[in-house]
Amino acid sequence: MKEINECTDCRTNPVAENDKRRTLLKNALQALNNPKMLRYICLHARKIRKSILKDIAREVGVSVALVSYVLNNRFENRINKDVAEKIRTTARRLHYQPNQIAKSLKTNKTFTIGLVVADISNPFSSGLARIIEDEGAKYGYTVIFGSSDEDLVKFETLTNAFINRQVDGLILLPPAGSEPLLLRLQQMRFPFCDCRPLFSQAGGALRKC
Repeated sequence: MKEINECTDCRTNPVAENDKRRTLLKNALQALNNPKMLRYICLHARKIRKSILKDIAREVGVSVALVSYVLNNRFENRINKDVAEKIRTTARRLHYQPNQIAKSLKTNKTFTIGLVVADISNPFSSGLARIIEDEGAKYGYTVIFGSSDEDLVKFETLTNAFINRQVDGLILLPPAGSEPLLLRLQQMRFPFCDCRPLFSQAGGALRKC
């Protein structure tokens, strides 16, 4: 009953609603920053993946190693196609999710792209983001968004955060004064696209670069 009253108060009092959201967000961030919590999540996820691999192997009647080879697309020419398809079908039915971090360490790719725009809530920026997201999905890429609010410090913080998250490339709408950072990206030979030259001065129409 207490929770119902609290929710009712939040609906009728926007200030109380915002305060409650801030408190929930603060608690969530504190939990995520707790090393013990992160370690528990990682270990628990690893145990679940191993358990599902064993379930797949037991159901198909093969070894766990063979299941791992198939789901990681290894030794494809040496594995019976019918067995491989049965393993993949069983994995989908059991909702198996591969370890993307481990996969990225082997392939040196995360299949993620960082996109920094001025304001993702702006219709132009959100429309551009949607196009990039749809195109990226065709090639198996996930797009991570960020808004710089035309602030140079925030733009640099977002760009560095995406690089630290090992994105494969960046698509940027840089604010004024960002040339030193773009030069550093060039020197690092980090793949990025500065979208500003793609737009003409009149109406923001796309033109070939």
